[in-house]
Amino acid sequence: MRPLAVLVLLGFMGGQAWGQGVELVLPDTTVQVSSARQVRLLLARRLALDGSQGRLGSVYRVRSLVWEAASSPRLKLRLAVAGTDVPPPDTTVVRDGEGASVPQLAAFLHASHPGLHGYLYSGGRPAWQVQEKLFFRHGSGYGVMYHLAEVAQQTLQVMAAYEQSRGGAGGLVGEVSLDLPNLLGSLRHVQVHWRRLGPATQTMDLSYAEPRLPLLPFGAQVAFQQDLRDTLYIQRAARVQLTSLPGQSWNVAGGVGISELRVLPSGAGQGLIPYRHRQVNLAFHRQTTDHVANPTRGYRIRLSLEGGTLAGAELDPHAALGRGELDAAWAASRGPLTLAVQLRAMALAASRYTPQLPEYGRFGGSGSLRGYREDQFLAPWGATARNELRYRTGADTRIHLFADVGLLGRDGLGGAGVGALLRLGQNLLQLDLAWNGSDNFQSGKVHVRLINIISGN
Repeated sequence: MRPLAVLVLLGFMGGQAWGQGVELVLPDTTVQVSSARQVRLLLARRLALDGSQGRLGSVYRVRSLVWEAASSPRLKLRLAVAGTDVPPPDTTVVRDGEGASVPQLAAFLHASHPGLHGYLYSGGRPAWQVQEKLFFRHGSGYGVMYHLAEVAQQTLQVMAAYEQSRGGAGGLVGEVSLDLPNLLGSLRHVQVHWRRLGPATQTMDLSYAEPRLPLLPFGAQVAFQQDLRDTLYIQRAARVQLTSLPGQSWNVAGGVGISELRVLPSGAGQGLIPYRHRQVNLAFHRQTTDHVANPTRGYRIRLSLEGGTLAGAELDPHAALGRGELDAAWAASRGPLTLAVQLRAMALAASRYTPQLPEYGRFGGSGSLRGYREDQFLAPWGATARNELRYRTGADTRIHLFADVGLLGRDGLGGAGVGALLRLGQNLLQLDLAWNGSDNFQSGKVHVRLINIISGN
C-alpha cells in the first residue's frame, strides 16, 4: 500500500465530523479523534517527528479496521509503520529562524546530514543549529527541509592590566581581539588579535577561513603573524591550511607554513641566530560551550602541531624544530554554581638545534597565571591550570574564586584571587584581582577585560 494510504481509505468521509468518538491506534499510542481532518493533522505531525528521527513517517499501512460495540459504536483504526529508512535526500531546502532563504548553506547540509538540534560549524564553533528537519516527497525521490537558527557569538574583547615597574610608576599593558565566526551568515571566519606589552614588544595575528573551496570537498584558512620582542628580534610567520567542511563537529586543518626570524643588533649581542623555518602543521578544534564569557556547560579543545626544517648560515644543515600546543576548557554547573577549568600546555622538540628565546612558550598574566605579570616567564615547555568556582548572578554575570597553578620546566608556580563578571551597558566587564605566593596585599595584580558581544545568542 502506498504512503498515507490510510488517508485515501478515509477519503469517503470527506473530512466531516463523524458524530462519534473514534479511537485511533498508532504503533506507540492511542488517541481519540472525531473527524478525518484530525487524522490528517495527526499523521502530518507524525511525519515531521519520524522524519526528524530518521524515518519516513509517511509510510503508514493499515493493519486492521475494528468495530467495537460499547455504550456507542466505536471504530478502532490500527496502523503499522513500515520502518523505512530515509534515503540520502536529493533536494535540500534551507530556511533560517525567520523563514528567509539561505541557499549558500544547502551544500553543507546536503553533505553532512546533521540531525535535529545538530550544528554547522564555523572555525570549529557552532554557527547554525537545526531547529527542525522535515522530509518530503520530491519527484521520484525525497527531499529534506531544514529550519536553522544562528547561534554564533561574534565578539570584540579588550584586556588591560596594570603592571608596576621597579622604578616606581607602572603602566598598562593589554590586547584587543576581534572574533567573527559565521561572518554574514556564510560560515566564513575572521579573527584579528593585537597584543602590546610595551612600545617595542607587540604581536599581531590575522586569520581568515573560507568554508569551502570551489569544486573541492575542503575549506581553506590563511593566517599571518608578526612578533616584535623588545629590541631583540622580529619574527614573521604565514601558513595555508586545508580544513574540514563545517558540517563536521571537529574542525580539522592541515597545511604548510613558513616563518622567518630577523635578529636585531641587541639580539645578536645576546647570541640569537637568524633562520628560516619551513614546516607542516596539523590542528584540531572543537567548541561546545554555551556562552562566550559565562558558560554553564560544554568544553573547548584546541590542539596544534607543527614541525619542519631550519635553514640559516649558522645552523646545522639537518636542524629541525617541532612544537605542540594544547588549549582545553571545561565547565559544568549545578544550580547557580559552576566549576570551570582551563588547561594550557606547550612543548618544543628539536634535532641538531638548541631552541632559542623566540620559540619559547610565554606564561603569566591574564591568559594563564593571573598572579604574575604578562609574559613574565619564558620556558621551552610548560603547563598551567586555571580553576574557577563561580556563582552566577545572571545569564551574563557572576562572582568567582580562582586558583591558578603551573609547572614551567621544573619550576612550580601558583596564585589565587577573586573576580567578577559584570554587565556594563551592552558590554561585559571582567575584573580579576590575584596574588602569587610571594605577594603582599598591596602587590596584587589587577586584570580587566571588556567584552562586547557584537552578535549571538
